[in-house]
Amino acid sequence: MTVTEVITLFRQYIDEPDQTFVTDAMVTTMLSAAYNEFQWFVSEADNGVYTYEVTITLANSSTYDLLNGAVKVFGADANLTDPRLTKLIALHSVTNTLIDTPLEPVTGPQSLSRMFGGFYLDGTTLKFSELRSGDLLLRYFPQYVAAGAAPAIAGYVDWSAGTFIDNLSMFHDLIALLASKQYFIMDGAINEPLMMQLQMRQEDLKRYLTSRGLDGSQYVQRVFTGYEM
Repeated sequence: MTVTEVITLFRQYIDEPDQTFVTDAMVTTMLSAAYNEFQWFVSEADNGVYTYEVTITLANSSTYDLLNGAVKVFGADANLTDPRLTKLIALHSVTNTLIDTPLEPVTGPQSLSRMFGGFYLDGTTLKFSELRSGDLLLRYFPQYVAAGAAPAIAGYVDWSAGTFIDNLSMFHDLIALLASKQYFIMDGAINEPLMMQLQMRQEDLKRYLTSRGLDGSQYVQRVFTGYEM
């Protein structure tokens, strides 16, 4: 679905076809919030759908500042070199452009001091269990912004004028449903049929996300165990 189609569906769900009571600005705000919720739901089921990757380079250092370093993923929109980091997924060492050993995430400095190859995110700074040099591949769930550096805005969806949303088009009705939920909260009412449809579509999406690569993994398992040659 396109942005225009989601807007139309949303207005049909809430039975507000024009701007008499719900302005276009209100629609934009609710759909933007709904899309954030949609993306987070997707990432909880499959963090590979929206994963963003960027390489950071260290030179004999045990820390990397993601607010003020060469790669900036925290701070004001204008400060960002890449999309804002909202959830860190993984950190890998990189050798000759190949992803090598994954680093081990820990919860704090006490755990970090007792291991090798570990790291944790302390506020806006990555901290490592030892001095490191070379490239690391940072994988994370991103939040794109409306204006700023090209990588930081590449995936931004303009809910007032945009067209393309993302590749999960068969489930974009969920964005309209999630926005409708926010509208009915604001309106002080509960729409039970809509909430039932929302729950059903969330279950459909979760099943899809957890099964879309199933045949591939089953094939590898069958070959590994000798069922196929």
